[in-house]
Amino acid sequence: MAATDAEIALRKIDLTDGGREGGFEEAAKYNITALPYVKVYNRGGSLVGSVGGVDIEKVKSYVAQAKSS
Repeated sequence: MAATDAEIALRKIDLTDGGREGGFEEAAKYNITALPYVKVYNRGGSLVGSVGGVDIEKVKSYVAQAKSS
């Protein structure tokens, strides 16, 4: 979605910790409970919703909410 919509900014977090062990600590730091894990924020920086696992329709719903708020 980010590749086709200029209003969407995508940020990725590398949980491999540079090839060393520690990915679990990084996941805990960001409250990531499943992969993939998507957090959608509005322009004001408020969290609209989080999706753990593959649920593209839920992500699209949160993106639409973020754009309208």
